[in-house]
Amino acid sequence: MDKTLLWIGNRGKLSAADWPTVKKYLDQGYEVVSFDFRGQGEDKLLYTVVSIDDPRLAKVELDRQYYSPLSGVLINYVVNTLLTGRPYFLQMIEDAEIAARYVSLQLGAKKILVSGPGEANRIAGSIAEALPEVELLPSDSPDKVDWSGIVESMREEWPVEYVLPGGVAIH
Repeated sequence: MDKTLLWIGNRGKLSAADWPTVKKYLDQGYEVVSFDFRGQGEDKLLYTVVSIDDPRLAKVELDRQYYSPLSGVLINYVVNTLLTGRPYFLQMIEDAEIAARYVSLQLGAKKILVSGPGEANRIAGSIAEALPEVELLPSDSPDKVDWSGIVESMREEWPVEYVLPGGVAIH
């Protein structure tokens, strides 16, 4: 395996919607490995949301309920990881490190790259920054978690999985 691409999905591992993009990488000679971050994809916590903070949430599809930054299941998990001192953001990087180690030791990967569609490329950029053995595959998607930009844009819904203490500068 000369070039191995760790594919980070927006809501779990590689899906049918990702196939046209992934096929392009396969055609370029990449081996593609996809995995779920803990708490997402196949090991998603199977709860529905009933929220007094946002009663509208009970009427939307389960995926939107799960990832809602206001009252979703994932935000509760993320907050608990912050309280226990193991931020979810760092757990995602650790999951990628485990996947990278696996493809290196078990599959013989010589060069490991990481990428993902849209928002997922933000965590891919952080993974490449944190893990010296992993490179970021260049793409058009943003590759940084820019909390200052998210706050300044006044987005009400934002990627809760990227919450990290000290993530936003205060002016």
